[in-house]
Amino acid sequence: MTAANGQAPIFILGMLQRTGTNHLWDLFALHPNVETAAPVFEDHLVRWAPHLVAYADDVSRGWSPEWNVPPEEAEQLLRHLGKGVQQWLAQRSTKRIVTKMPTVEQAQHYFSLFPDSPLVVIVRDGRSVAESGVKSFGWSYERAFRRWNMAAEIVLQLQRDHGDRDGFAVVRYEDIIDKPGAVMRDLCVVADLDVDRYPIEEVESLPVRGSSTLKSDDNEAQLHWAPVERSGSFNPRERWRSWDEHLHRRFAAVAGASQVALGYDLEPVDGRDSVRDRLADLRAHVDVRYKEQRVIAGRARRSLRRVHGRI
Repeated sequence: MTAANGQAPIFILGMLQRTGTNHLWDLFALHPNVETAAPVFEDHLVRWAPHLVAYADDVSRGWSPEWNVPPEEAEQLLRHLGKGVQQWLAQRSTKRIVTKMPTVEQAQHYFSLFPDSPLVVIVRDGRSVAESGVKSFGWSYERAFRRWNMAAEIVLQLQRDHGDRDGFAVVRYEDIIDKPGAVMRDLCVVADLDVDRYPIEEVESLPVRGSSTLKSDDNEAQLHWAPVERSGSFNPRERWRSWDEHLHRRFAAVAGASQVALGYDLEPVDGRDSVRDRLADLRAHVDVRYKEQRVIAGRARRSLRRVHGRI
């Protein structure tokens, strides 16, 4: 453990928004040895890791081959940059800090930067995420399906590359809801926390934060993240049950392989989409791809401005 207080922070990454990062954050915070990183409610640390990777690469490229610098020095430089980030998190408390972010963007760099920090990734049924995103944030279904699939592919690659690694776990949101006590016992082991000190009896009564059911169709209630007592009707599992066959077919076409690979099922549907539906799907796909490319181009322009500003 290398953070300022001698204890590495615990990182939570949700595969996407609407996957339960807030709830898991609150569950970890029940442990008497854990404190949240508030008021930094979403840390963005892994998301922008490529800047640190690029820095280490640029620095090491300036080392002359005649110096015979061992190749592991560049890796050590990157790791120590990560330690600085860990210390920034840890300095806010003498307890273990738990921090979160609802995206797995750039998570392939995580273990190069933070090999000593536990990582918990939350996944959720893609149909539930899509429906919640549409209702909560006004996403289009096409955008929701594509974003979920891209995130799922990153998580699956992390499992392939690091699945046997200590201090790493992928947990299903549905399991957190159905059996929170058992999940948290397992995650305490992953995070190197004293299981016996975890208040299992408190997990069932933990309030809900950020549920899409807090936002009504007529907008009389606005989505918020203040704790709300869980009602007896709270059921985040099957928000997609109102979908028609066209939505099920489109989800299967865009994200079906990832859905199954993460252990979720697909709703069997018969028949084919109409020409009108297929044309609407094509237009939605082109629109989403165009917006994605604009985001990528914008990030590239900002990076170039930073580089030219330093020259």
